[in-house]
Amino acid sequence: MLIFLLRALAKMAVTLFVIVTIVFFATRMSGDAIDFIGGDALDAQSRAELIVYYGLREDMVTQYWRFLRGMIEGEFGLSLIERRPVTTIFLERVGPTLQLVGTAILVTLVIAIPAGVYAAIRRRSNGAKAVMTGAFIGYATPNFVMATLLLLVFSYWLRLLPSAGNGSWAHFIMPVTALSLTYIAALIRYTRNATLDVLGQDYLRTARAKGLPERTVITRHAMRNTLITVLSVFGLMVTALVSAGAVVIETVFSWRGIGDLLVTAAIRRDYPVLQFGVLAVASAVIVINILTDIAYALVDPRVRLGARTS
Repeated sequence: MLIFLLRALAKMAVTLFVIVTIVFFATRMSGDAIDFIGGDALDAQSRAELIVYYGLREDMVTQYWRFLRGMIEGEFGLSLIERRPVTTIFLERVGPTLQLVGTAILVTLVIAIPAGVYAAIRRRSNGAKAVMTGAFIGYATPNFVMATLLLLVFSYWLRLLPSAGNGSWAHFIMPVTALSLTYIAALIRYTRNATLDVLGQDYLRTARAKGLPERTVITRHAMRNTLITVLSVFGLMVTALVSAGAVVIETVFSWRGIGDLLVTAAIRRDYPVLQFGVLAVASAVIVINILTDIAYALVDPRVRLGARTS
């Protein structure tokens, strides 16, 4: 375990270094942030003062080394737009994102795993066919399309739910639905296939031959091996949900979280906010992958940490 964690931390450091380097130079090649801040009304003297204030007078390499030094020291700079520490801005936005993503993950698990198991056990029933039809439709529908449809139906036509913001429980319904539906559909399919593979194993026939109730056979014997496959797939889904899904959904619904902050920072060329936001999201994704590997090994003792390639 210790060797695995040390290797994971080393890989994490290298990966974050590469990501931060790419983001740093890519953001500065996208355009001049001072032009965006001041606009056409900015005179030459004010422009020069802002360049000095934000440390943009030096060449790009010098700025890069200064940024790395500050990152090591825990100093990530000020927002070019709000003129506040980027860590303060990020902490204000992380709560809504955790609420949205956490709720979507919970909804996905509660719906997808039972539905997938049901579709496998009762695979010839009309109910199972309906579940799989819904799963195929949900899997084929991008979450931004689903978000647009939800807005059109429930906000514009029916006027039942608010279209933007995150002020009350009603604001949760459409963002969580749009964010989780694609992952619910995908997890149903993987759970069904994994369960079908397990149901054909000899040890389940032996358990039935011993007279164990079908419920016990499924819950005690089949589900453990089903979850081994499902856990690996779900870890990948969570990383996609955190890194890309939340960004899209928060932008569509004006949900004031990390995703909305990153999009706004990219549009405004707010370099420090974008750099720190990408660093934070990348760190979260890497940590989730490490935790998935650990959970995978705990569920299946035959798996050695660091040996899995998926």
